[in-house]
Amino acid sequence: QVPLVCEAWAPPLRLTEREREIVEATGMSTVLGRSGTGKTFCVCSRMHLDRVRFPGARQLFVARTKRLCDYVQSLLRMRPVDGGGGGDGDDGAAAFLPLSALLDSLGGSAQEWHPSLLSGYAQFLQAWPELRRGALATFERGTRHDIEAKAVGPLTAWTQIRSFIKGSHEAVLQGRPLALEQYLALGKRRVPLLPAERQFVFQVFSAYQRGLDEVPGRWDACDRVAALYKRAVEAAAGGAGPRYDLIYVDEVQDMTQGELALLLQLNG
Repeated sequence: QVPLVCEAWAPPLRLTEREREIVEATGMSTVLGRSGTGKTFCVCSRMHLDRVRFPGARQLFVARTKRLCDYVQSLLRMRPVDGGGGGDGDDGAAAFLPLSALLDSLGGSAQEWHPSLLSGYAQFLQAWPELRRGALATFERGTRHDIEAKAVGPLTAWTQIRSFIKGSHEAVLQGRPLALEQYLALGKRRVPLLPAERQFVFQVFSAYQRGLDEVPGRWDACDRVAALYKRAVEAAAGGAGPRYDLIYVDEVQDMTQGELALLLQLNG
């Protein structure tokens, strides 16, 4: 029987009454707040509490930056759990990894995901004039749709591709980018673009993806996440247990839905 409430547990950091309620909540929790409101301290305290509640559990802390991972690790090292891991230089079964390092640890050869063949925003921006010109050619010049499409800049288009067309949880779960019909069907609160703007973005994506496919080995971050998610699902279907028992994510707003879907799959 696992004690979900540990009355003898002392928080490693000073918590308000509300913060303690958040830390001691059971199940999956999401904490929203501005910078400096104590979100990271809540995560640290939850990891500390879970070391008491679940001795030996494989913990994973993930963030975008190594600096934040090192900071959280240092806080927990200074406040060891009595009789457990987390003492001086000993983090028990915990891992503190930037997302990029976690993806590296999940497999795939250097040849498969060669850095020189990675297509990021810099490459997208370089190709933008041609991508934009080709996409606008699908609209009749001077029409309302043509004018609306011209308002879409490269950063907006890239964000739509990364966040929805290729990086949404729907795309990752189905194993392929969204079709035009699926993209157009996303709600307005989720994608606040006009229909013509969405059609323009999808035309840009189609040309961008063709460019990737034409170069052997060319890939982008969404391709890698989708491939790793598929492998994790196949491993689970083959009887493999969760890679981590407990996962904690900071800077979650900087991650795509596909990346979060992968983390959930690693947790079983």
